[in-house]
Amino acid sequence: MEDDATERLRQWCVEQGGNVHRDICVTRLSSAAYRGIVAVRDIKSNDILVSIPASILIGKESALRDAEVAALTGHAACVTDAQLVAIHLLRECSKGSQSFWYPYIKTLPRSYTTACSLTDDEISQLQVPVAQRAIFSAKEEAISSYKLGYAILSKIKDIDKKFKTLKAWTWALSTLSSRTMYMEGDTVGVLTPYGDLHNYGCPPPPFTLNIGDLKTREPSEDYALHGDGYFDASKSILPLYKECAHTRTRSSLVLWQAHEFTST
Repeated sequence: MEDDATERLRQWCVEQGGNVHRDICVTRLSSAAYRGIVAVRDIKSNDILVSIPASILIGKESALRDAEVAALTGHAACVTDAQLVAIHLLRECSKGSQSFWYPYIKTLPRSYTTACSLTDDEISQLQVPVAQRAIFSAKEEAISSYKLGYAILSKIKDIDKKFKTLKAWTWALSTLSSRTMYMEGDTVGVLTPYGDLHNYGCPPPPFTLNIGDLKTREPSEDYALHGDGYFDASKSILPLYKECAHTRTRSSLVLWQAHEFTST
């Protein structure tokens, strides 16, 4: 069973014109403490499991639709796409329930174990010097990007001060680095409500996928996640990036099924 926040997210996606297959749900995986999407009943080959309208994706395009964020970042030198989207995300977080994306934001993790979010004590416990140097480098890069990010955030009056801190900035960068999904021509990718609840995993070689009749799908601006083959109930569903240009959708993403039973 999905918790209340995840169920509300599913409903919100549908209200905005999206579609979530009735035979999938979010649950805790039996082999780990994290969430994932599983099939609750058998699903036939080539079904679209999740389709999310472009209007509710969070990324560079949505950031530039925010006139104030667009104006402030446009006048700042050397703002990267990651900084732009991080500023946009933090502003939306600061709005709380008034944010258009509140049903999605409410389901985001409150903390991460990404490189830039580790404490010095946690880094010291790594026993490989090269790993420690890599982590410290990631933290330094996050601090460096924060300097420009803070300069812009401080000019937006309606952002609560707790969303202008280095901790909040690191959280935003970690959200982008760990949850964004591929978008052609976009260096950051997009946060895809409900879709990014799929955990990534690589299938056994040779990574051949049967995309079947996907080429007959109608053109769409939605971010669509297509099923690859037949999905058995109670197994985890994972994404794999594969060139599928002939589908004529915004995404190049198909799904496969892990051979690991999960709790439902």
